[in-house]
Amino acid sequence: MNPTELQKAFQNAKRLLIIRLSSIGDVITGTPVPAAIKKSRPDLHVAWVVEDRSHQVLLQNPWIDEVIVAPRSEWAAKWRQRRYLEVLGEVAEFIRGIRKRGFDIALDFQGRLKSSLLAYLSGAPVRIGHADATEKSRFLYTHAFRVTKEVRRASERSLRLLEPLGIPYHPMDLYIPLDRNDVESAEAVLTSLGVKEPFAALCPATTFQTKFWTPPAFAQVADGLRRRLGLLPVIMGGPGDVPLAQQIASLASERVAVAAGLTSLRSAAGILSRASVVVSVDTGLLFAALAVGVPVVGIFGPTPHEHLRDERIIVISKQFPCSPCWRKPRCASGRDCMLAVTPEEVLSAAETLFPSYHEPPSVASPQTAA
Repeated sequence: MNPTELQKAFQNAKRLLIIRLSSIGDVITGTPVPAAIKKSRPDLHVAWVVEDRSHQVLLQNPWIDEVIVAPRSEWAAKWRQRRYLEVLGEVAEFIRGIRKRGFDIALDFQGRLKSSLLAYLSGAPVRIGHADATEKSRFLYTHAFRVTKEVRRASERSLRLLEPLGIPYHPMDLYIPLDRNDVESAEAVLTSLGVKEPFAALCPATTFQTKFWTPPAFAQVADGLRRRLGLLPVIMGGPGDVPLAQQIASLASERVAVAAGLTSLRSAAGILSRASVVVSVDTGLLFAALAVGVPVVGIFGPTPHEHLRDERIIVISKQFPCSPCWRKPRCASGRDCMLAVTPEEVLSAAETLFPSYHEPPSVASPQTAA
């Protein structure tokens, strides 16, 4: 099928499936894709299949007709209990449910074996993905396209995969629509913590050990935000991040509020939307902050950050010969590049961003293109 035929297939399609199962940050970087598709084909049914840990960022998105949630956490728990046949049966039923929907096109933005296999098993006659997909995923696509990695926006590489369908690339903002319930839930958490003044959100937790900064460094930043900018530090994170958040709070000299473990993903985004500035390692909440329009100081080391050059972020990163190493460090500490970042550099960046802050509306309204 040549490009013209592929564009014709897109124009004739009735149902399209987006596949980006995880992680939270990567799912958020794909949020402009449904908007771009719908602007070209408003009548097209657009569904997105995503794992349960990341699905909340897609809810309330007006460009997505259906969010299909794969209950991976439940399946993993049953697998650990050796309920293998039960899990296999549920996975098979899940796939049958996707096939019954009759998708005409499947777009795999993840480029892993699990995502490309799902595209193949969906039954979609047209399956599109990146030519540089890992784990030999490209062999399960009907069309694999090489998209440049020299991008300047978080969503650019995903949006450029739409170009073979006849959808030209336009820069678009990341997007998490917050409704009144999200905002009220966020404000309830802040009220319970006694947060009444302007605040800065700190996001110290991540899944890669190589991407962690240090609790003492975060504590110094917390003190500096309070003393130099008059911002109360609020530490964000999930239930598993509570010990880290409490450790940082205990090391700080100034008052610190700990919101870790008290929010859903959507209410966390609501809190971020109220922050004056966000300081974060490379983690899902960093991209959530960008998606709700808050200025961010990003602390990077073992992962690339060039795709954020045109986002509302100041990246603090030390370039080492071994960067990026991802999860395979070759240095003595396992994260020399992260340890080289100083609290003063982070605070100076926060001071630069702070004057640009504007109070957000109480309820976010849908918006797409910048």
